[in-house]
Amino acid sequence: MAEPMLFKSADTQTVVQVGDQVYLPNTLHEVIVSFLLSNRDSINKYLESKKISTDIISLISGISSRLLRPGRGWVSGQISIKICLEFIPEDQTLVSETPDQDRVPIDVVSSPLDDLRAT
Repeated sequence: MAEPMLFKSADTQTVVQVGDQVYLPNTLHEVIVSFLLSNRDSINKYLESKKISTDIISLISGISSRLLRPGRGWVSGQISIKICLEFIPEDQTLVSETPDQDRVPIDVVSSPLDDLRAT
């Protein structure tokens, strides 16, 4: 399987076609962040209902926090939401290496276990 590619919000060289439209990854990123910010009141109420005592703006820009991992001490830093676009290429190797006429239906293929199954 082909490796996924992540696009950074600052990427202005790559374009992504979705349907008939072509976008820059940074444009998609900006639209998603704008949507979150324009709905901040309802998002903040939802965070509050889940006992999360910060707001969406702080999570987008980064908020002071500490991280504790098993067997290690506390580490200070920031936590933030990162929105990324991931592109997963279609795996064309199987299609291009095996023409349709060379494929055998699965029910015709014999198995070394057929003898055991018969008993």
